[in-house]
Amino acid sequence: MLRPYYKPGNKSDRSLYKIGYVTKLLGITSRTLRYYDQAGILPHVKRSDGGIRLFDDEDIAIIKEVRRLQSENGLSLEEIKEKLYGKKTAGNSDICVLTDSTATLPIAVDGSEKLPIEIIPLKIILGDKTYHDGVDISLKEIWEKSKEQNVRPTTSPPTEEDFLSKYTALAKKGYKTVYSIHISSTLSKTVEVARSAAAKMTELDVQVIDSKSTGAGLGLFCMQVGEQIVAGSTKKEISLYIAKQVPMIYMMVMVDSLRHLVTGGKLAAPASTQVASEANLLLKLFSFKPVFEMKNGTGSIDIIECSKDKRRATELMVESLNDEVSRRGGYINRIMVLYNYLYGEAVEAINKIKNDYPNVPIFLQEDTGLLSIYVGPETIAISIA
Repeated sequence: MLRPYYKPGNKSDRSLYKIGYVTKLLGITSRTLRYYDQAGILPHVKRSDGGIRLFDDEDIAIIKEVRRLQSENGLSLEEIKEKLYGKKTAGNSDICVLTDSTATLPIAVDGSEKLPIEIIPLKIILGDKTYHDGVDISLKEIWEKSKEQNVRPTTSPPTEEDFLSKYTALAKKGYKTVYSIHISSTLSKTVEVARSAAAKMTELDVQVIDSKSTGAGLGLFCMQVGEQIVAGSTKKEISLYIAKQVPMIYMMVMVDSLRHLVTGGKLAAPASTQVASEANLLLKLFSFKPVFEMKNGTGSIDIIECSKDKRRATELMVESLNDEVSRRGGYINRIMVLYNYLYGEAVEAINKIKNDYPNVPIFLQEDTGLLSIYVGPETIAISIA
């Protein structure tokens, strides 16, 4: 029986297949499959950390279409490539990414060219005042004011008018296509508002993408799409890349307490009609350090364990990261460790990760997005994409 290399079940609907699986499934030789990859017919084949090719369902669908076009239309591979992805141009100066301020974008460490990524801020509500994130208030100031005023910060998505204004400004800059990539729709209505505004744009092609993630996961993803733009990929290639990568975004978060998730409505507290013992149990659970994950390609949040202390919770995150990489056949593009206040624990985690993945780009950054607004301060997040 043919079996995929990576079939993570309830973690994702994404399957990755080794070359032997694909050749048997499609009745082609491994030499032909490698040639398709080298010729650019399969533009985004994944590789494990050890360099092993890993194919997904989109790759298999493309190969089937290539074989059909060869047999029925007699097209050459170059003709097929242009038919599938369009004709490459000298550059993509008229394409950009728009994301929101929940994204934590990796700080460039190699002096590379600035990626075409623009930011639209969410609104921060503190008591009776509203701020624009990153414009008239920083994340540090949010938590300082929250403590001073004894109020919990909440967020509000950009309005439709905000999006229309931003899209119009991008069109005036000369952009013709915008990939509007935003925080998971399970956490915010930002995607919904963006789609409403995009439908009213006539001078700009706006592709609204639900990242099913936030924070470092969203930031890494936007970085990857920006790199595809700079590399001169066609719009069809970029759209294919997005479809292939969204289900691969994986994020774990450790927070100091469940309290913020419950009071913020992201997890359900016991109803008032339930027995008092259940409420008391919840209060006891607030003292534990929960580790939860955003499931690949779903945006849903699952608590995987509650630890008694931050050290054990951090160790669990590193273990879970290794399990996830193993499940995906060793495929890992980048890693980001994000922290809010917990710098020491974050450094400890990243040192362990570097030992396991010395060849993978790893970013250690303080939270510049709004992840902690949703889950609470004192946070560590580990994301891979």
